[in-house]
Amino acid sequence: WLGGFGIGPIPAEQLLAIQGIILALGAGFALWLGRGRQIVTGGKGIKSALGDIAEGFHAVRSDGKLWAMTALMFGVGIFVIGAFLVVLPIVNRDVYGFGSDGIRDMFVTFWMGAFVSSVVLSIFKRIKRQGRLLLIAQFLASISILAMMWQVPHYVFLGIVFIWGLAAGISIAMSRSIVQDAAPKEKLARVLSIYQLGFMAGAPFGAAIMGALVDLFGPQKIAIVPAGGMIALIIWMVFFTPVWNMKGSAWLEHQERN
Repeated sequence: WLGGFGIGPIPAEQLLAIQGIILALGAGFALWLGRGRQIVTGGKGIKSALGDIAEGFHAVRSDGKLWAMTALMFGVGIFVIGAFLVVLPIVNRDVYGFGSDGIRDMFVTFWMGAFVSSVVLSIFKRIKRQGRLLLIAQFLASISILAMMWQVPHYVFLGIVFIWGLAAGISIAMSRSIVQDAAPKEKLARVLSIYQLGFMAGAPFGAAIMGALVDLFGPQKIAIVPAGGMIALIIWMVFFTPVWNMKGSAWLEHQERN
């Protein structure tokens, strides 16, 4: 891909070295960022850190919206990220016969979808039903995944990946917005850490499960697992959590001013 710009081809080890240098530079510049407002807990060391984590868990568990969003992100880690990391590359290789060029197209398409939905959401700054938008997006993405059970043309496959990316952009933006609105301000960082932990903790379990199931059933039939798992989780969210009917704080503040 870089060769198209007259730069390459670049060996993989050199490309990784360039990426590592850029990442290190970013980490260095981050040291000079403003610290912002900090909450001083009065404790130090491992015991204090564990206490902060326990407080974060308690804050999440005691609020229905926070608990529901953390559970949803754990499910996304298992069903969506697991399928994205394991199943899609195998579909790319075994079903369509592509190599790194196919993975490139797939990842570019996915993140382009996430970019498009993020830009659109930035235009509509006061969304009344954030949770409803989030769950509808996840449901549409789950339904589209079922199309991968059949050998659809490659452009249709990329269309599915694009829809998946659209849902990912909405999920990232809306879920974080909901968590930040619901979290106690003095515990915001701790709550966000638990929320992120739920997301990241589900990913390795999902990758292991999807890898084992792909070996048993093949890369296409396995599509029913992430789609069915997410649909079941969404149904639970709709009927047994407050997320479906909640209203965004920005929209409520706008209504109060008017």
